[in-house]
Amino acid sequence: MFLIAFFFIEGAAIPLAPMTVALGLFAHDAVDNDMVGDVHGPTKDFGYVYFRYISKGLDEGCLRAQQQLVVPGGLNGTEKALTDLKGEEASAVKYVFEIADTPGAGH
Repeated sequence: MFLIAFFFIEGAAIPLAPMTVALGLFAHDAVDNDMVGDVHGPTKDFGYVYFRYISKGLDEGCLRAQQQLVVPGGLNGTEKALTDLKGEEASAVKYVFEIADTPGAGH
């Protein structure tokens, strides 16, 4: 799985993952066929500064997380969520399913 995160500066969405790959902060893991973070060795100083800027951007509000929507009903809400996605009623939203809210999940 490859996750692309975005950060927003003055209304422009900039993909974060491709930039970090280009700058060498991620390395290919041949065992799991994943991209894994690497801020050791020659990229250590750059990684230190880079991730401080991300923290600063989050604190100051110029970087923001994707909108999250908790779907009611736990896993029983997946059908409605998929219908919304297929019907293009959802845009730039991350669905969160609380498994404990699923009827019959047991508590």
